[in-house]
Amino acid sequence: PEVNEDFAKQLGVQDGSLESLRAQVRSSLEREAGQRSRAVVRARVLKALLDANQFELPESLVSAEVERLKQQDHKTAGTAPQDDEAYLNRARPRVALGLIVAEIVRTRGITPDPARVRARLEEMAEEYESPETFIQWHYADPGRLDGIESLVMEEKVVEDLLGTAEVSNKQVSFQELLQMEISTQ
Repeated sequence: PEVNEDFAKQLGVQDGSLESLRAQVRSSLEREAGQRSRAVVRARVLKALLDANQFELPESLVSAEVERLKQQDHKTAGTAPQDDEAYLNRARPRVALGLIVAEIVRTRGITPDPARVRARLEEMAEEYESPETFIQWHYADPGRLDGIESLVMEEKVVEDLLGTAEVSNKQVSFQELLQMEISTQ
């Protein structure tokens, strides 16, 4: 389509100006780049934790995680069932990271900061048509809010570890950033 006022309005730009459209696109791309950068750093820190902390995992925790992953995949439409080995390969690092992060949280006394939880929820809500409804939905159920608190605590663990690590920054293009691995496995 031709990039004009009508096109901008179809994309939700109230005033239809191309400047507003460009500003919204830029803001969206910057938000995406920031989220992706955090995900890449998080994955690299957690992978380093896994690599540095090899230990025997309690089989009961691994089995419970396998069952949880199977149930999660079953609920996800279109997800093909995997063999048990594939589930074990996903469950083991998740259990190990859970134990490692829990120990770091315990030893460093990390607690979820309510203001940071709210800020994280607001950031996540930006992607929804009704951000306040998204936020209220999380606060309405402690179980849903627990997930956000855990995410914030994990982010705090990563920040604390980065504060004591030797870090090198590398500037990459947006396309390179999108292609970077964000898995800890």
